[in-house]
Formats: sequence, C-alpha cells, structure tokens
Amino acid sequence: MVKITSLQKKDLKEVAFLVKKLDDFHQKLDSSYKGGTFKECFFYCKELFHKRNAKIFVARDQKRIVGFLVAMIKKTKYFFKPLLVGKISRIFVEENFRQKKIGEKLVEKAFEWFKKKKVKFVEVLCHSKNKNGLNFWKKMGFVEFAKKLEKKI
Repeated sequence: MVKITSLQKKDLKEVAFLVKKLDDFHQKLDSSYKGGTFKECFFYCKELFHKRNAKIFVARDQKRIVGFLVAMIKKTKYFFKPLLVGKISRIFVEENFRQKKIGEKLVEKAFEWFKKKKVKFVEVLCHSKNKNGLNFWKKMGFVEFAKKLEKKI
C-alpha cells in the first residue's frame, strides 16, 4: 500500500534521484531541456524543503519512495484576480507504479495543502509533447488557460 506524506529531510537524496529521472525524461522529450546533475537535483529539493511557500509530497511504498510532487504558492501579477495561486511544478511516479492512482493521490494531497493555505486556483505547466501528462492533468480536472509560444532565433 502506498502512503502519501510530506517529504522528510532524511528522504532528500532519494527524492533527488527521482527528480533526476524526471529531468532525464524531459531532456529526451525536448532537446531544449538542459536537465540537471544529481547534485543540482539534490540542491533543488533541499532549497524547496526549507521554503514556507513550497511543499514536496512523496508516495512511499513500504520504505521506498516511488513518486513525488512539488507544490508551491506564488503571488500573481497585479492584473490577475486571485492574489495567490497554487502551482504544481513537478510530479513523477516510477514507471512500474503508474496506473495505480498514485499521481491522483499526490495531487489530492497538494489540493488539501493549497486549501489550508487559502489558495483557490492551481496551475500546472505541461509540455505539449507530453501526451500522457496532458491527459493526466485533463483527467484531474485542469483546463487549458493560455498557450505559451516559442521561437528559436
């Protein structure tokens, strides 16, 4: 049985390995992603661990972490109605643990945290080539709000 909890300091290294796997996935998806070294992934997790406006949730199968989600709260620009918005910046579940509702459980845990912090809107950014990711977020009730366009010059 998989249990969803907040990241504990002792688990930083284990989560950093999963962050590295996610970075590697994105790098294969699109060559514009730099990806990170394990050391960079570790310091990313460590930095978030100490922020009041960020939370890392983990999915633990007995003693092993098999997934994680990074949730943040940020202030919006002056021209948006909600003053605060929740942001799910990263989510990852080990391949052999997918299709078991672990991603959904991680998102629900983030929603609980956002609600406690009085956040009413949550956003995600998903690469347009990540079809599984796009389908997942749509299944979770997210709808398209804006499109980001890029041009290499």
